[in-house]
Amino acid sequence: MPTAGDSYHKKRKKRWLFRKRARIEPVTGHLKADHRLCRDIYTGVFGDNINVMLAAVGFNCQRAMRVLSVSCEDRSKYSKSSYYKN
Repeated sequence: MPTAGDSYHKKRKKRWLFRKRARIEPVTGHLKADHRLCRDIYTGVFGDNINVMLAAVGFNCQRAMRVLSVSCEDRSKYSKSSYYKN
């Protein structure tokens, strides 16, 4: 928390860190809820790392599929077959 005694630079840095955390927390909540990150099926620290990596891969694949589906919809809008139907 920025305090009254902090310099201008320190206040800006702390605010930036709070905003960064506010951006990240919804993503971690989504990973815990939708990609079963809250339940660790592997044991040990190595298992924790594997679980996080697998959840991140699933999350990134889902994002990539969403981007690809939007770009495919945009292309189909301007394809030749739909252009000559009118």
